[in-house]
Amino acid sequence: MTPHITRILEAGNSAPSGENCQPWRFVADTSSIEVWNRPERDRSAYNWGQRGSYIAIGAAIENIVLAAGAEGFGAQIQYFPGPDDHIATISLTSGGLRDELADVIALRVTNRKPYRKVSLTAEQRKSLLAASQTSQDPELRFVEAPKEIVALGRIGSINEEIMLANEALHSFFFSHINWTKREDDRNTTGFYIKTLELPPPAVLIFKLLRSWRRARFLCRLGINRFIARVNGTTNASASAIGAIAVSGIEPLDFVRAGRLLERVWLSATLSGLSIQPLTGVFFFKLLCDDRSIDLFSKTERSVIENGCTNAQQIFGIENKRIVAMFRIGPSKPPSARSSRFPLESALS
Repeated sequence: MTPHITRILEAGNSAPSGENCQPWRFVADTSSIEVWNRPERDRSAYNWGQRGSYIAIGAAIENIVLAAGAEGFGAQIQYFPGPDDHIATISLTSGGLRDELADVIALRVTNRKPYRKVSLTAEQRKSLLAASQTSQDPELRFVEAPKEIVALGRIGSINEEIMLANEALHSFFFSHINWTKREDDRNTTGFYIKTLELPPPAVLIFKLLRSWRRARFLCRLGINRFIARVNGTTNASASAIGAIAVSGIEPLDFVRAGRLLERVWLSATLSGLSIQPLTGVFFFKLLCDDRSIDLFSKTERSVIENGCTNAQQIFGIENKRIVAMFRIGPSKPPSARSSRFPLESALS
């Protein structure tokens, strides 16, 4: 494999993914790159119909296109050209244009620290909005009013409120926490505890909550709602909260949403801003809409549906579905980064 293809694939392999599962596989030669989904990498409840993986793979495709331009190649994309798991074939052509976003692919990171509550500058706002290459679909929206940021921060924390009190989700989450750097390096997937930016008392609480029996008892006392309120406050420490909405729920809708999310994330990185996705509740909504799935109680379903409805209203989004929400703002660097699979493990 030539050095420029290796660099392009390294960029694709640097994309974000839920639980750091990195669900892509690449097949490459000197003129094309096939991008495949690996369903076995993410079997979580969050990944209804592989929609979470499609967003992650969309981000990987965006990185590949940007890196190809930096290497002097254009990129022509054919989506879903074969079996369902064959997401795209990217043909490399001559005469590509360099985009400065390619320069920060390796610097992009999830940052869960509290952000500084300062307004976006006009230049930052312009850069973020320019990341959207279309105003139609997927659609990008930002909210900057403090009261609305607080409300959306609380909606984002519904994920923790539901997850801690739901046995299936609780089991998945705590089975994916890596408590030490050695464990994170060994697993190369999941949540490295330091990336959650928990203060020492909260780390002890999380260790206590590892047991479903203890967690169930403490949730009856309201520990899940307390943690959600605390996280909601952290979520609201932001300059803005953004959302990406799509018209449908087809796989390609989510792939395109992932491409846009990555462009926004890279634009924020280039502008010195941090991003944290707050997307869990919107994936719960996909599960709620599938009446064949009985994962949530009646109360949990009501909390999820009300939260998503309120988010739609705050962003002023009609006749579309929010599939990604994120907070954005200036912050200190994250305390740690999760380990990742090497490129070799993503190649066929």
